[in-house]
Formats: sequence, C-alpha cells, structure tokens
Amino acid sequence: MPRLLSAISWGLILASALAGCARRCACVSGGGTSSAAAAPMPTETRADRGSIETDTTALASYEEVDRALGSPPSPTGFRVLRAVEVQCLAAANAPIAKLYDAESEAVPANSNRRGQRAAVTLSRLMAYRAVDERNKAAAAALELFYSLAEAEANRDVLQRSVEQIDRAADNLEELKRSGLKMPGDQSAFRRQKLDWLDRQIQLSSAIRGIQGQLQQLCGFEMDQTTPIWPEADLTVIVTPVEVEAAVFEGLANRADLGALQMLAGSPDADTLPAVRSGMQAFSPGLGASIAAKRLLGDRSADYGEARSRQSQLAQAQVDVEQNATREIREAAWNVETRLREIAVAKERLEVWRQRVAALEQKRESNGVTAFDLAAARLELHRAESELVHRVIAWKIAQVKLKQAQGLLAAECGYGLSGCCR
Repeated sequence: MPRLLSAISWGLILASALAGCARRCACVSGGGTSSAAAAPMPTETRADRGSIETDTTALASYEEVDRALGSPPSPTGFRVLRAVEVQCLAAANAPIAKLYDAESEAVPANSNRRGQRAAVTLSRLMAYRAVDERNKAAAAALELFYSLAEAEANRDVLQRSVEQIDRAADNLEELKRSGLKMPGDQSAFRRQKLDWLDRQIQLSSAIRGIQGQLQQLCGFEMDQTTPIWPEADLTVIVTPVEVEAAVFEGLANRADLGALQMLAGSPDADTLPAVRSGMQAFSPGLGASIAAKRLLGDRSADYGEARSRQSQLAQAQVDVEQNATREIREAAWNVETRLREIAVAKERLEVWRQRVAALEQKRESNGVTAFDLAAARLELHRAESELVHRVIAWKIAQVKLKQAQGLLAAECGYGLSGCCR
C-alpha cells in the first residue's frame, strides 16, 4: 500500500509538471519549442526625468462636449420601491444565502446513518450562515436605497443652484450693457457654475452606479429605461435608543452567535465534522493538526478533539458576544449622534433662510445687489443639501444598528427559529 500511494503521488506530480509545460508551450507562436517567450528589453534611456502634460487642444467647451456625447436613454417609467421592499427583496435574493440554504438541504440527504448527527448539525450551521448572509444583503441594499434617495434629492438642489448662477450671469450681462459699475471679479459666477456642473456630472455617475447595484441586489434585470425610484420616508423623529435593550435583543438574533451556541451543545465523536466546519469560519487552520491525526488512522483522537473543540467554542462564544455587544452599542450611539447632527444642520438651514429673506427685503429698497442675493441663495442650497445628507446618514445609522442586531433578516421572516434552533 505505501508503494502504491507513492506511485500515485509521483504520477500526480509528473502530470502537473507536464500540464504546466503544455500551458507554457501553448503561449509560444510559430511552433517554437522554447519554454517561455522572452519579452523585449527596453533600450531607450535619457539624462533627465522629462515631464508629463495633458493635451486638451482638441477639446471644446463643456456644452459642446455634452452635445457631442448625447444624452443617456430617457426613463420610460420608474419602479417605485420603499425601504421595507428593498430590505426583503435583497434578503430573499442574497446569492450566497441561497447556496447555504441549498447546502443545508443537501447535506442530510447525502449522509448515511452513521453520519446522520453530523449531517443534521452541519445542515443547521448552513442555515445559520444563510440567515447571516441575508442580513448583510438587506443592510447593503438599504444603504444603497438611502444613498440613492440622497442623490435624487441633491439632483434637484444642484439644478436649482445652476439656474441661480445662470440668473446671476444674466444680471451681470445686463450691467455690462447698461454701463453701470461692474463687480470686481467678473469670472466668479462662471467658476461657480463649473463647480456645480462638475458636481452634477459626478452625481449622475453615482446614480447610475447605485441603480445598477441596487437592481442586482433586489433581483431585477438590469434596465436603464425603468430605474428605481426610492420612495424613502425621511421623517425625523427624535427617540432615545435604549442601548442595553438593543444589546439584549441583538444577542438573541445574531446568527453568528446563534451558530456558536448551537455548535457548543454538540461536540462529540459523531458531530466533529460539523463542528470543524463551524470553527473554520474563524480561521481555516483551526484543528488541522487533529484532523490530520485522524486521517492517519488514530481514531482515539476523537475524544480529545471533542474536548478541545468544546474549549474552543466556549472561547469563541465569549469573543463573538463581546464583539457583538460592542458593535451594537456603537451603532446605537451613532444613531443618536446623527440626530444631533440633523438638529445642527436644520438650524444652519434656518439661519440661511432668514439671511436670504432679509436680503430680499433690502433688495427692494436698493440696499443690496443682486449678486449678494445670489451668493446667499447658493449658500442656502448648500445648507439644504447638507440637511438631506444628515438625515440620510441617520437612516443609514438605523440600518447599521439593525444589521448589528441581526434584525434585518428576521424582519423579513428569516429568523433564528424552526430549523436553526
């Protein structure tokens, strides 16, 4: 038998070497027999480092480039989605979760009577992992959903800002024609408009990317003509987070902790294969030496391994519970931090609204110029955008809190009950 194993091993090594040679020879053109093609060595040298410059002489103005490139396909309609729909669509369509669920069903069906207990334990482990993946997918989709809502809101703010700058530029042209005194920096509005146009370009690109990712997570066919419209409820309600209650609820719903608790009650000679698989989630090398000993025929190692696994699982439970507690607490504190930021952003917006209203009154009595008013209105638009950003950050913080608690999957019916418990 040892000679047979040795012969098989040398055969595999020789086959691998011949396959590698075949791959190398296949890369040589013209029927050459050399093992690898030699890349030509660079020959040019220079005394100094030189310089690298762009050449945009063939590039016209932004307006002309925009016309030349054309517009993307106009939407024929919008697919209206709400947060709960996005959450549960993503949870249901999580691809890795589907694989884990399929594995959970396949393991018991393909096991013999001797390995039935290990198969049941491994099946439950796969079910826990599926729930964890659905929770992550729901969180990722909701974060994209709220980011899309922010982007769509900012699209309107940017458009109003560009229109405001255009009106200010028109006023400047009227001053030129009338011969009245001109402001000192006559290119300021053009520079500002270019800044806002650049933001519009970046925003449009971000929206396209978010649309594609969100459609994929929700299980839709990629369709630019029917984009998602995020019907997001952005009503802000100030409610303190009961941190310790959030921790208690989270520890009862975390799939990673639930999996460890399930494994901790089953390490014996029959369930060791499933327990090993569970421990490999922490590090692929855990238990390798014991497994190798069993492969060499030392069946007495089962009892020692079971004791070792019990100790490992107990330590892992402590570590995961501590990590989960920290994550939930931090997520809860972040929710309250975002609420405070919203309050500041709202007050800042109100201050700019009052400033614009005051300038408009003075404008009627010739107390301020149209350019002063335009600058204040632009600051008002920035404050509007900042408030939207803070509200979206609060909604995302709520999502991350529920993700840390393991609740996003549970709210869609993928909780730690039934086959998992």
